[in-house]
Amino acid sequence: MLRRHRALWHRVQRNRDRPRYQVASKGLDARPRPRKLNTGLVSVAGLEVVMDRHSIRVLRIGIAAAVVTAGLGSWVLAELVPGSGPNLAKSDCYVELNVEGVSPSDIKSGRVVTCHEGDPCDTDGKINDVCTFKVAVCIDQTNLPACHAPKGLDKLKVSQPIRAAVPSSLTGSACGSFVDVPVKLHHGAHNGKRTGMVRLQANATAKGSTPRGDRDTFVLECLPSSTP
Repeated sequence: MLRRHRALWHRVQRNRDRPRYQVASKGLDARPRPRKLNTGLVSVAGLEVVMDRHSIRVLRIGIAAAVVTAGLGSWVLAELVPGSGPNLAKSDCYVELNVEGVSPSDIKSGRVVTCHEGDPCDTDGKINDVCTFKVAVCIDQTNLPACHAPKGLDKLKVSQPIRAAVPSSLTGSACGSFVDVPVKLHHGAHNGKRTGMVRLQANATAKGSTPRGDRDTFVLECLPSSTP
């Protein structure tokens, strides 16, 4: 009996110092070891956040997928609208509109921007019979292969609703600040739909360039909500 108690005591002493998460060779006590995260420091919207490396990679891929336009100084999900068809492609990059929340499928004939009320392009976030477009004026862009952007413009004239959206300088590639352009729905018969429409003019002149100017008419079209 004494030998059995001594053997049991020695077994307890041997097991006392065993690591908590050690995997036994015969499959006993096979609890998994805690995983050590490979972490790093990343800045998100001005805040420093500790994240594991996989999450940082996914975050960077997501940010890289956002559309950024030269001169805006911030990340913006938006689309450039050249303002005319392929026959004027050589000067379309002189002046373009940057419209927030739209995709290429929302742009018709290079100049008509359609938006269903309540969609991301309707930036007021309400179903109130108004589509609020956020629009900025961009000059000398490099997104159109057929157009060689001039180093600067001599003149730029735009419609009154977007005068505050022009860049502060006409030199180099730049975009102005976004401004709100509200477009009200109405009960007219345009395309057999209850739509609203606003036309915006832009006229850019670059001396010494060929072509010399870019004259565009943009159309912002508000459509009823696509959801019941």
